Amino acid sequence: MSERERDPNAGDFDEDRADSALGRALVTRLFGLLRAVRIYELTNQTVRDQIHELLTLLEDVMEDEVLLVAMGQCFYVNGARVRAETSQIPLFGALSTEFEQRRLAGLRFFEGLGAEELGVFMRLMRDHADAEQGPKLADAAAAAGVAHVVPVGIEALDNVPGAGVDESQEVATDRRARARQMYGTALRGAKAAILRTARSGRPAIRRA
Repeated sequence: MSERERDPNAGDFDEDRADSALGRALVTRLFGLLRAVRIYELTNQTVRDQIHELLTLLEDVMEDEVLLVAMGQCFYVNGARVRAETSQIPLFGALSTEFEQRRLAGLRFFEGLGAEELGVFMRLMRDHADAEQGPKLADAAAAAGVAHVVPVGIEALDNVPGAGVDESQEVATDRRARARQMYGTALRGAKAAILRTARSGRPAIRRA
């Protein structure tokens, strides 16, 4: 009897494990590329190879877009937590620090991203390396014609109540905000599960 016959969800477990490995590879490659552009020009073969590898990984996890979010020393790819291997913990922490220094919560990568555009964005990310320059990264990227990578500022994830709202209004506002967030997460999760099922031919039980 096969493992799949013994456990109908075994395939989903293997999928989750593969997704986690892809997520770790994505975080690792992004950090490696950021370090490389600090040392070499974009025309350098090492940088070009790393750009190609990152684009390949993004294509493997692409679901209309890839949303990479840093929370502390943890990362989430399209809402799924990426757990670092023991040897990768310092690397994850270092990339998280890179985000924090720029006041970034994460990055959004969209279909259609090419090598030249990714290289331009990484160079801009290198040049906007602190809390003063980081918030200017989005405008700088737009001015440079970068449309398929969008930085997500920390403020975009904050849910700060408006000034002058009393306690009862604040609670109601918070509940509505959480409801909207849960609704959006459910929609994205359902869409991801449908796409996963269409690609693999197997129901994405765990993602659902």
